[in-house]
Amino acid sequence: MDQLSPDGPVYQAGTLSGNPLAMAAGLAQLRELERINGWKLLEELGAQFEKVARDAISKARSTLRFIELAQCFVYSSP
Repeated sequence: MDQLSPDGPVYQAGTLSGNPLAMAAGLAQLRELERINGWKLLEELGAQFEKVARDAISKARSTLRFIELAQCFVYSSP
């Protein structure tokens, strides 16, 4: 800590840097994640979100391809 300003050459600042309440809340959250195996839960939720997002993107691409194809037919019709 002696390297940090005002004693040292490194200036470090942030909205909640060193705020005791923010530090306590962060530590409590980390403890809760450990207690409920939260890292595994977050990994599972992330995988579910990724699947839903990939499916939505895939469907959107299919829809866009259909629209592009339909526009080709519309533009090429006499």
